[in-house]
Amino acid sequence: MKKKLINRIITLISFVINFLLFKLKLGKKLFIFTSGSLPAPSLFFKVHSLAIENIYGPSVNVASGTIPKDLLNELLSLQSDIGIKSVEEVANEPTGELLVDEFDSQTLAGINDQLEIYPLHSLSPQSLIIQKLHNELRKMFSVYISSPFIFVNTRMWGSKPNSKLMGSNLMHTDGFDPGHQKIMIYLSPMDLDHGYLKFEDQEIINKPPGTAITFWNSELSHAGVPGVKHTRISIEVTIMRSFIDRPQLNKSQFFGRHLHYPTLAYKLFKKS
Repeated sequence: MKKKLINRIITLISFVINFLLFKLKLGKKLFIFTSGSLPAPSLFFKVHSLAIENIYGPSVNVASGTIPKDLLNELLSLQSDIGIKSVEEVANEPTGELLVDEFDSQTLAGINDQLEIYPLHSLSPQSLIIQKLHNELRKMFSVYISSPFIFVNTRMWGSKPNSKLMGSNLMHTDGFDPGHQKIMIYLSPMDLDHGYLKFEDQEIINKPPGTAITFWNSELSHAGVPGVKHTRISIEVTIMRSFIDRPQLNKSQFFGRHLHYPTLAYKLFKKS
């Protein structure tokens, strides 16, 4: 009964969003919409997110866990094997199904000073190691997220010690559309030497390697604090609360945010 209800809701939400998209395309052709009145993608995500919350309730603001040691060691081994890509390289990669942040050359130079980019995002999301990580995160956080969810983007980087206080090292929110959360996995210890994560009202520090934290990245102001001695190696996984659990089928992008529209997740699901 519940499965039938969810399928009907997915159909209804898809109909509403597709109708708005059709109206948008028609309005553009007939000059009905002005540039100031075009429906933004956030409207579709808001409709989708409200429906999820009405059925499943809210997700917790912050929750943490620890991945198994064998998975931690596999990820560290992978990090050393896949090498490093430059910021310029990843900025010019195809965007695929994802909305992607764009930066000017000065900002890219600043990011290059802050980060080492390990191209985990270049691997197929169906690769064994990524599936193993995602499965562990789903098992760890499902009770806190309180609804089914879809994996959207997966990337890895190293935060250089003593890097400048700019970008993600400053308190910020990510500005993702409604319904998205991040899961951060720290392959390095979270301490003064390697760096840690802080929110306005708390610091997450003195935690072992393999610590994973999920939080509302666009609602909670947060910052990565650089270490004073060592590079902090992190994996970031973006998820979208949804009506069905689904693996990541779209390709990741290092500067990717999330899918263009929520219905795309279900279309990708049907194709798989």
